[in-house]
Amino acid sequence: MRSTGISRGLAVLVLGFVAGAATVMLADPNTPETRVVLSADTAAAGHSHTESAITYDQLPKKTKAQVDQVIALWATKYPTAADAAKGGWFKATRSLYGIGAHYIENATSFGGTATFDMLKPNILLYDGEGPDAKFAGVSYVVGGSPEGFDGAYDSWHSHKSVCSQGGTVTSLTEDDSPIWQSESECTAGGGRVIPLANDNMMHLWIGPDYIDGAPIFAHDHPKLFDGFSPKTAD
Repeated sequence: MRSTGISRGLAVLVLGFVAGAATVMLADPNTPETRVVLSADTAAAGHSHTESAITYDQLPKKTKAQVDQVIALWATKYPTAADAAKGGWFKATRSLYGIGAHYIENATSFGGTATFDMLKPNILLYDGEGPDAKFAGVSYVVGGSPEGFDGAYDSWHSHKSVCSQGGTVTSLTEDDSPIWQSESECTAGGGRVIPLANDNMMHLWIGPDYIDGAPIFAHDHPKLFDGFSPKTAD
């Protein structure tokens, strides 16, 4: 349940995110045996990273009780992106392939926290671009080696860099991906590669329309495969 993840360094990219940047942190292939590829469709889309395999209903009692605390606090708190905005959260990325739009409370949210607090996620995830987008889940960004939820079921991930164009993050960098740009593709297209330090990130899909649609800790959610990616955008 521990691995390196995304960075405190993302705090320096806040202006790009606020401007509607398109970035996302996908899973690291160096994950424990408890994690398996989400689906054949995921692999076909070029994602070689692995995913948590356990669904909400399959969680052991102690882990499920922890997740239920998060659900009670967040699952219906901000049903739409407009509700999140009224609550002081703002859109930091566009709606991205597999993970949706990221909403944060302040400039340090992408930078993460020193310790894991399951009741205080850094990011809220929504399923579209506009104010009517529905709540899909939460994301945690934590430094060090976070304990996370009980057991070895949660799936932390990382990426070493993202691609910025015109002051906006437009892609994470991934070699041989039909979805995301490699570092060389980024620079060839006039972008700038921005390295990310080693923190940890995890998704928790607890939105009413999303909790049963994928493993609870999966990186990508199948219902969000219509989100933005630089190689498939019109």
